[in-house]
Amino acid sequence: MMGSMDGPNRGELGEWATKIEQLGRHTDALTRLGKEIKKRDAKVTVVIGKIEEEVEAGQALARATGEAIKERLSDRGLDNSDRARVEKLAAQFENAGTKFSDISHQVLEQGRAANQAGGGDVRGGG
Repeated sequence: MMGSMDGPNRGELGEWATKIEQLGRHTDALTRLGKEIKKRDAKVTVVIGKIEEEVEAGQALARATGEAIKERLSDRGLDNSDRARVEKLAAQFENAGTKFSDISHQVLEQGRAANQAGGGDVRGGG
């Protein structure tokens, strides 16, 4: 645990901003995979595997980042200016997380539907 500091340091804020961007890249990758799975010649189980990897990576990133931001917001030592900066990042993170969640659910459903429709190159999966 970091302990209480006077305010968030630039490295901490920059790290969270970078993680928000990374979550956006996971969302973009899922969008591309959603398009790929619709192609007639798609290897459905391979694409589903890639989708699941992106979802897991994005979820792990979101969980860790969310916990760090939440912990910081619970710091009673933050002054109004610092709290406003952290809350701004928290709002950006929440928006990115919501978009990631929506896209991941949509793309996972597309993958399941493609696999059930017989488009899969191997039966089963997770």
